[in-house]
Amino acid sequence: MKAFLNWIEQQLSIVYARIFNNTSISIEALGFYRIFFGLYVLFFHRPSYLWMIEVPPGFYRPKPLTITSFLKGWPPPIYFEITEVLIIVLLILVVLGIKSRISLILLFLIILINNSFLYSFGKIDHHIIFNLLFLTLAFTNAGTIYALITDKKIKFQSFTLGVFALCIVFACFTAGLQKAYHWIDFDLNTSGLLRWFYDSYFDSGNRSYLAPYFFDTPMWMIEMMDYAAAIFEITGLFFLIYGKRSWLIYLILAAFFHLSNTLILGIPFIGHVAVYGLWLLSPMLQSIKNGIILILIYAVILIFPETHHPLMLWTVTLIFSIIGLTYFRNESLKVKHHKGTLNQIKE
Repeated sequence: MKAFLNWIEQQLSIVYARIFNNTSISIEALGFYRIFFGLYVLFFHRPSYLWMIEVPPGFYRPKPLTITSFLKGWPPPIYFEITEVLIIVLLILVVLGIKSRISLILLFLIILINNSFLYSFGKIDHHIIFNLLFLTLAFTNAGTIYALITDKKIKFQSFTLGVFALCIVFACFTAGLQKAYHWIDFDLNTSGLLRWFYDSYFDSGNRSYLAPYFFDTPMWMIEMMDYAAAIFEITGLFFLIYGKRSWLIYLILAAFFHLSNTLILGIPFIGHVAVYGLWLLSPMLQSIKNGIILILIYAVILIFPETHHPLMLWTVTLIFSIIGLTYFRNESLKVKHHKGTLNQIKE
């Protein structure tokens, strides 16, 4: 029995090592990503809570054992005004690299508390993974380079990135498990995707991009989309464990998945651009030149109408992701060539 437990522990150690290796990112890439992330959140996906000032306190129903349940009543309007300013200031500090770790932790705490007020109205949104990204970046070495006041280096960066990747695949798995249970039924008379589409088209008035043309899609193709979505979401862990390149491919598929949702269902989830971009954009952020080009291209999107931002953000991210995968492949080939040359010298 002891030998069997030792064997399990050994296999788990191998799996953990693979996950930490497959999700590793260089300090240079993380430093530039910190700048990109701060600018992205500031201009495209900044959390704002000022609208809650106008919500009647009668709707406020905090759940037991939540942060808001321990507070006495609804906060005064000045609280939300102060946190609004703090979020902007802290994001600027993250971009400039002025004590980035402290700024990111404070941002996470402010968003966590304010979301607790938000969720006390009875609805929980799908931004938990995006909010965790603030805490994840805080416990990496993203603030130790390209920064005005650098952070101290820490040794558990690989662990932090690995745990965050596991959070992503777990979130996808829980969503995909429900889809697999209800959607994979081998019945052309039912469809989970159509249910979402009809709700968004007729109830919410979604007329985004491909939505008016989706009625012409054959039923067998819609059924295949149901199965593909469910299988994709529940298999994330296998891509994560298999290899670094397969993890990037999985995230590219995830970006394509969200682009499709934007085109058909009008559901953008642009916060996930930053979540997947942590790895998808990192191959291109190895050099200052590429990093500046990437930030400038995203900045150009601000010129266009805000209604088109989600489509453009996902499209640009996909393009950069595919280019980054090519970079990754070329780097792998260089490493193999270098190892081969060393072996020849030894011989």
